[in-house]
Amino acid sequence: MHVPSFDEGLAALGDQMAVYLDAKDIVPDALLAAIHKHHLEERHVVYQSVEYCDALQKLDPSVRTLPPLKRLDQIAAVAAIKPYGVDASWDILSEEMIATCHQKGIQVFSDLLGPNETIEQYQKVISWKIDCIQTDHPLRVLRAIELLADQTAH
Repeated sequence: MHVPSFDEGLAALGDQMAVYLDAKDIVPDALLAAIHKHHLEERHVVYQSVEYCDALQKLDPSVRTLPPLKRLDQIAAVAAIKPYGVDASWDILSEEMIATCHQKGIQVFSDLLGPNETIEQYQKVISWKIDCIQTDHPLRVLRAIELLADQTAH
């Protein structure tokens, strides 16, 4: 079986799909060239360290960076590079933390894995206005949304 190259994988996205790029082994200018080649300007996020994201944005301020946010005391430093969003550790999420990021124009993504993958946990962060839940159980997230919609309809 042929494993597609990075370029082939991006080409397979077509002109509708969005992509989450975990930039492990690619220099910033090569990644930006690939984003532009495949017209992904409005359909991508790039996850990597604050330093890598900062370097990317210095090359192209419109790139959608997503650095990690592991501690609350890092919000100001991460916000200084003006990222598209942050990949926040689950244990620091709160309604106030998400609101603070939103006030700074930063979306909040978070991995909801392991024991946190419950409808109750999903509903909690949805009510806090999280922007993106990264999960191995998307149908559970959909169920949480459906149940919240039912609650608000009654």
